[in-house]
Amino acid sequence: MTRLRMVGIGIALMAALAVGVFALGGGDRAEAQVPAHMLGTLTVTGSATVGAPPDGASIEIQISSLEPSATEALASGATALELVRAALAEEGVADEDLQTVRIRLDEEHDYTDEGRVSIGFRFSNTIRVTLDGTDTIGDVIDVAVRAGGDAVSINRIQFLVSNRVALEDAARLAAIDEARRKATAMAERAGVTLAGVTVIEEIGFATPVGIERAEAESQDAAFALADAPPVFGGEEQVTASVRIVFKIY
Repeated sequence: MTRLRMVGIGIALMAALAVGVFALGGGDRAEAQVPAHMLGTLTVTGSATVGAPPDGASIEIQISSLEPSATEALASGATALELVRAALAEEGVADEDLQTVRIRLDEEHDYTDEGRVSIGFRFSNTIRVTLDGTDTIGDVIDVAVRAGGDAVSINRIQFLVSNRVALEDAARLAAIDEARRKATAMAERAGVTLAGVTVIEEIGFATPVGIERAEAESQDAAFALADAPPVFGGEEQVTASVRIVFKIY
């Protein structure tokens, strides 16, 4: 009886050991079965860029005037601005799509043999025109220059994407996918197994903006270019970068 009991105990012990070995040696070992001191880390970065055609634009138009006195400069600038505003209204630009972004009044100087002398006061008023779509950008520029003449310069064109938040989210998710792809390839080559994520952070985010710049040296020169200068919207792109730290064993 004693010998049979000992044999039974031995079989049970061997079965228990076999189960333990199987659990530790299986290809799908859970992280909880790996002692903490056996876990390492693998740090990777991932970047991704997504794009979409712009569906709007903003144009910064500067109206400036140089006159002998400050009051004359203000009056001259106000007249030119009203001409531009009226012309834009005829083009279909509503007042709510106009915004003043910068106003300056400065005394300008020149340097002669007699020293520094005043040449007058320059008043400048910069307005931003916001457009739905990009098809009328060239027409708006042409209309503004024709109305304001030498007083007008086009400082900046910024292309806009209404679904930029969705683009940013898509770029983040694609960057995470790229980081995971890199981590999987590195782990496979190194002979280790990924066992979860300990850190994930956004390390860079870029939203490059398409910008054009044009200045009219004179009214005649502006007219000689074209009735409506061509403007190319291209594609707005958003780039996201992430850093992920994986646990490995």
